[in-house]
Amino acid sequence: MNKEADLTAPFQAYKQTIGATPFGESAFLGTAGALTGYYGAPLLSRFLIKRLMPFRSPAERAELEDEFNNSPDAKSNRLMLAGALGLAGAALPMQNLDFSSGIGGVAKSGFDPNYYKKNPHIAKTRADAARAANTNKPYKSLSRMFQSGRQPMMQKQHSLGFQDAFAAERVPISYSMDLINGDPFLTLPEKEFTNMLLEGAEGSNSGLVSGKDLAGSAIRSGVGFGAAYAFGTGVGKLLALPTPVTKRLSAIGGIAGAVLNSGIFEDVNQ
Repeated sequence: MNKEADLTAPFQAYKQTIGATPFGESAFLGTAGALTGYYGAPLLSRFLIKRLMPFRSPAERAELEDEFNNSPDAKSNRLMLAGALGLAGAALPMQNLDFSSGIGGVAKSGFDPNYYKKNPHIAKTRADAARAANTNKPYKSLSRMFQSGRQPMMQKQHSLGFQDAFAAERVPISYSMDLINGDPFLTLPEKEFTNMLLEGAEGSNSGLVSGKDLAGSAIRSGVGFGAAYAFGTGVGKLLALPTPVTKRLSAIGGIAGAVLNSGIFEDVNQ
């Protein structure tokens, strides 16, 4: 028991201090993420370039890494990473806020470490909603779109809570097509096919589409389920990032890497 207590002590201390309130934890994780992005840029850039561009030779990746870290834009690149990781860290604890009770609920749950103890009915409602979201039930809107016999995989992904982000309309079609057209690492046929998938995505009238829409467009164009899902999740996630980030990613081959790694070209040509 003493050993177990020793192992959990740091986590308990964290929850009682830094992690006691969502706002306090958000400030801490946001700051930590920003500092990690800024000062850890050399290591992070090496990891990202290797992960996003395995099709490039080691020498080419080393050249891109050197450009990222030592060019006149190096400070901007560091700030971009700092901003992205800072926002991600700050956003994580926000899921613990009580959005169901309006602005007052958000403020109180953000500052009061005992908010849910004082409001057990709200805590129970949240717990019931979490259990319902994690049930392994069919995701009907996706089952209508994906008619390839792979529904069990989609149910598993839904049970892990990925579908909310997958179905959110965050990808700007017009801007994304312009970005693909100007990408220096994609060939003309690759640009044309990618833009055909973007243009074929059926979203709302807002000019935005979701990863689900992109995957559906790929399937309708003859791409297999796996590659279509990778295109919708991977490429869709990158294209939904802020404009300065996507421009920088495109310039260093990040967008092209995600498009090529999705397998849409190999899959459709088989």
